[in-house]
Amino acid sequence: MSDSTLRLEPLPELHVAHVHGEVNHISEIGAMVEALFGNLIDRLDVAGVSPVGRNVRIYNGRSDESKIDVSVGVLLESGAAPIAGLETVELVAEARGATMRYHRLPVDIADPWLTVDAFLEERGLESYGPYREIHYENGPGNRRIVELQCPVRDIGGACQ
Repeated sequence: MSDSTLRLEPLPELHVAHVHGEVNHISEIGAMVEALFGNLIDRLDVAGVSPVGRNVRIYNGRSDESKIDVSVGVLLESGAAPIAGLETVELVAEARGATMRYHRLPVDIADPWLTVDAFLEERGLESYGPYREIHYENGPGNRRIVELQCPVRDIGGACQ
């Protein structure tokens, strides 16, 4: 895909005020994100908080592969007060991670994740844990920047 970068680097700790749901299959994520985003905007409006800034989506497949947990939220500064009506989740910093940054939104968000997985496999790595999707407003040239992040480990690292 054009106009993107993919690199291995540590992932920062993130504090996210969010709403969440669950889906049975990856094909259901788009509809869930749309519903959750509407809910998030409504709750931010009631709390008097502007949604402008960095919006975050978090995807986390359960270890038994029964469901995928989906969250939509906004980034909070470390130590910031909670936002009324929203839960807060903390994603820990990860020493090893993969980051893919786009200067436009891909048509299907699953495509870049497949690119990340292929990139990792070529290097003997695999992703695990929560996938992070951060939307930055007004990037260079007034374009939206989307950053995908996931923690990585050596292939088979969960079995060691």
